[in-house]
Amino acid sequence: MGIIPSKYEIGRVTFPDIAAPLKTYFFNGAPGTGSTSSATFVDLPGPIDKAIVKRETATALFVSGTFSAFKTTAAGLIDFGLLIGGVDYFIARLFFNTLSAHAHIPFNAVIANAVTAGPYTARVRWRVTGGPANTDANDVVHIRFEEGYWG
Repeated sequence: MGIIPSKYEIGRVTFPDIAAPLKTYFFNGAPGTGSTSSATFVDLPGPIDKAIVKRETATALFVSGTFSAFKTTAAGLIDFGLLIGGVDYFIARLFFNTLSAHAHIPFNAVIANAVTAGPYTARVRWRVTGGPANTDANDVVHIRFEEGYWG
């Protein structure tokens, strides 16, 4: 007991060696109150960080969750991203046509084989078009990071 066999056999099908389960990380919380008019990625108020450790270079990061924000001026877009290892990765886009209404966007994204193995701090970022974007205590950030094999 406690020893994992080299191969798994179910009926007559043999499965090859299986690596230890890959890590999953969660972040649930609210951004701070703030706004941005930046057309390039900047930190979401807070800032919102999550320490993660990518175990293997050959794996992908699967990212899912929910973001929310609002706009009080012109309609336009808010893009959400993650800064990992000095690189901004686009994750989700939220389009606003109703002003001063908080909008939530569920998302699923894959950062495929771009992040090498090692420890990182993943930071939530945002950028806008069409006037400033805002967050306050009514907004949320829920993120699940899961490392796995892609393709």
